[in-house]
Amino acid sequence: MRLLEQLPLWNEAAINVLDVQRLDVLAKDGVQQLLLKSSIILFVSSGQGLLQIDRTSFKFAGFFICHADKGSTLRLTASKGAVQCYSIAYTAVLPRVVQLEPASRSSASVTPSMDRSSFGFAPAEPFALHHMLQLMHDKWSSDSLLNQFHVKALLHALLYELMEQSQQLAGSLSAALDGADIVQAYIEAHAHKRIELQQLAELASCSPRQLQRLFRERLQKGPMEYLIQVRMEKAQRLLQTTSASIGDIAQQVGYQDVYYFSRAFRKYVGISPLQFRQNQQLHPDSHNTKEEHQLLAYSPIVYCVQSETGVMLKHMKGELLFKQRPRRIAVLDLQYADQLTTLNKPPAGSVQAAGTIAYFPDYLQRRLTQTVVLGTYEQPNIEAVSSLKPDLIICTEVHEPIYASLAAIAPTAMFKRNEDWRNMLITFGMLVGKEKQATHILQSYEKKTALLSSKLAARLHGQRVALIRPREAVIRVHTAAHRTGAVLYEDLRLPAPQFVANAADTAYHISLDALPKVDANYYFLLSNDYSRQTVIEMQQTDAWNSLEAVKEEHVYTVDAATWIGSYGPMGINRVVEQIASSLLA
Repeated sequence: MRLLEQLPLWNEAAINVLDVQRLDVLAKDGVQQLLLKSSIILFVSSGQGLLQIDRTSFKFAGFFICHADKGSTLRLTASKGAVQCYSIAYTAVLPRVVQLEPASRSSASVTPSMDRSSFGFAPAEPFALHHMLQLMHDKWSSDSLLNQFHVKALLHALLYELMEQSQQLAGSLSAALDGADIVQAYIEAHAHKRIELQQLAELASCSPRQLQRLFRERLQKGPMEYLIQVRMEKAQRLLQTTSASIGDIAQQVGYQDVYYFSRAFRKYVGISPLQFRQNQQLHPDSHNTKEEHQLLAYSPIVYCVQSETGVMLKHMKGELLFKQRPRRIAVLDLQYADQLTTLNKPPAGSVQAAGTIAYFPDYLQRRLTQTVVLGTYEQPNIEAVSSLKPDLIICTEVHEPIYASLAAIAPTAMFKRNEDWRNMLITFGMLVGKEKQATHILQSYEKKTALLSSKLAARLHGQRVALIRPREAVIRVHTAAHRTGAVLYEDLRLPAPQFVANAADTAYHISLDALPKVDANYYFLLSNDYSRQTVIEMQQTDAWNSLEAVKEEHVYTVDAATWIGSYGPMGINRVVEQIASSLLA
């Protein structure tokens, strides 16, 4: 009778641990023979050899586990070197009478035997077993009664694991694990520890290069990429289901440096650990990272929640509840006009871009013919806002000094100006009842940028691209931390100049004389009415004309109002199209 077939008996049995040992059997020792006075579980953690239980023989190389009954004869031979293993001696005692079948309860009772359950196999997930046995051995070595009670509990868990894995083998007495199997199982069991590629290669008995090939054939990714995946998936579960600090979670998934963990998490998930947790708290029922937005590489943070009582909008100043969706919306930043217009819900009123004459960018102008002008972003017209009689006003933290005045006119939501446009698009989509359309827009954007990223990489061959904005006394060199820089360096994966590649701030401020140090092959030059004269003067200098990109005509002047101010789907898509037309021409 196999162990799994005896499950009704195991549910009734009283199990006691007699001994837990760690054994080393050397090849020079010859055959080690034991007449078992109790049932045992023997787990081989390393080595090669032959194992015999009565008349049944098993050859093993590496991980192997067997179960042998009381009264059996067990023989173990190491073929070379040493075999390292753990043994657990135990008893399983049944009550005097156990009824197996419901029908037998009305007639006869039987007293079954738990013998004849010897078997062995190479486990599919050896590291779970190894960890359990190692812990049992350590606990058993202690004199503590509590630790010994823990060992007894662990034995139940071990027997369950044996039954589970033997069931997966579907009756086979042995199954071979290849190197990729072993490494995958090790990573899953030890992702919280420091793991190096050479260490994994040694586990698989191959070179690091061979292991990389094996893993890519099996999982379409390398072993270290798989390690990151396992760690990040566990981190997401912990962020969703616990209140543990980010630092504690970092350590639980193998990162001692919380800053490094946060960077790795953002790179893998698309947002920081804190933003991920806030997203779950703000919108716990959506599960948008895996379900509703499962086609999105980026995981949006949603600041709007729909309930039976209405639509809740969460913002920097608190929460706003709308029993009916707002229809007349006033926006004090052009990016919000872009967002709402993209969703076919143009705002009732909007500020314009500042210049010698205030204006809407050309791509928005024809879509905002019915929109009332509310001044500029820098100087909103409070009287115009009041006359509009809006249902909702949307502003940024820049408008903090006038927030009280705005809130006196209508419910006012404040968001960070540099909030990711994707977060705001999904939020506004929920607010105005266009969430599916918002999700579709993001999916289209990701497909577009993924395709262009490949084309640009093939064209540029690693040549670097800079984004610069001349000001009165300095030149701003924007980094990937800048919201438009992120389009270049993250969405399109353009190579950034080494000068700014690892910058945490949104821009470096340098003098004109230092511009050659940027050392880019291509430049996008941001200009508008205010800076046009500054740009003309800069282009007449020796420092500017000494740039190789200038000589090669690899400098592209673009509208700062669109590239910086119109931080919405239409504006961003225009930026992407201008980049593509410039660099792929």
